[in-house]
Amino acid sequence: MTGGTVADRIERIDITVPDEAGRQRTIAAVQKWTWPHEVLGLRAAQVVRPRAAAIPRLLADGTDERGPWLIVPFYPGTNVTNASVPPAVFRSLALLHATYAQGWTDLKEIPVVDADWWRDICLSYSLGAVVRQAARSPGPSLDRARSVLDAMADDDRIAEVLDALPRSLLHGDVHAGNILVADGEGVLVDWGSARVGSPILDLASVAARDSPGFSAYADAWRQATGAALDPASVELGYRWAAVQIPIQYLAWVVETRPAGEVDNALNRAEGALAALRRS
Repeated sequence: MTGGTVADRIERIDITVPDEAGRQRTIAAVQKWTWPHEVLGLRAAQVVRPRAAAIPRLLADGTDERGPWLIVPFYPGTNVTNASVPPAVFRSLALLHATYAQGWTDLKEIPVVDADWWRDICLSYSLGAVVRQAARSPGPSLDRARSVLDAMADDDRIAEVLDALPRSLLHGDVHAGNILVADGEGVLVDWGSARVGSPILDLASVAARDSPGFSAYADAWRQATGAALDPASVELGYRWAAVQIPIQYLAWVVETRPAGEVDNALNRAEGALAALRRS
């Protein structure tokens, strides 16, 4: 298979299995060699299937000489725009988040979005990309990125917010490129960023608070839990997501996009952090 950031570790395969009548049938599937937390996150997400139709079915997983692997069906389809994400995706996320809102502490070895995780994202993952790019092509945008990451890594307000936010199991990388749609049905692919954190992190890139997608999510949450979403937690979650998302993707922006887009990402993160401090 081609495309994506881990294409050298993904293979399209066919699996032949007998059906209930003993006839052979072939299932188109994808095998992916990945990190343990992706396997664990997708395995945990199976609890809400098939009610959560956008959660991929995990056919098998294991470990070989290349590392942990998983097999899911091959989902043909096209990517969406934020305005065309099927409501089933938001309902599936609400079911997933509601299921693990209280039980996330049982999800061992899945990264938790806390102050230590944030510091690592800033000073290892994102700063590492900045240092590598600066060695190839130094510039003021990269110098600024170093300064911003250093300052944000140990920001007291960020640590306070991360402690206050509710947590659940997340897909962790919900954006239009990771949603495939065929015949009006959507599926969330690529669980390589599975983690535990604020549920709003799975919504912020594809659904504003006043969007139909958020309304579908809120309705599904209410049906699953018997209670409405807490407005204060939702507000704080969106404010935090506005900080995290530009930094979370900063490594990709630094390595693949023009310097102006690096500055734009830093502007968004700094502006969002200023707003978070005022809240």
